Amino acid sequence: MFKIETFSKHLGWTDDPSILGHGATEGDNRWHTEGDAESACYELAATGVVAPECLRVVPARRIGS
Repeated sequence: MFKIETFSKHLGWTDDPSILGHGATEGDNRWHTEGDAESACYELAATGVVAPECLRVVPARRIGS
């Protein structure tokens, strides 16, 4: 499992799911493959909401683990 982290001057690196969209939950920020998470990063960057350099993919534990 992988997750997306975003960088903020105030918070540093965070995996806050609200960055992914209004109403997003922790489960919305879990990706089965690194490639899936990277594709989601490209989509987020394309929206212009988050700069590409402020996104990264990191390993994630399964929810409830």
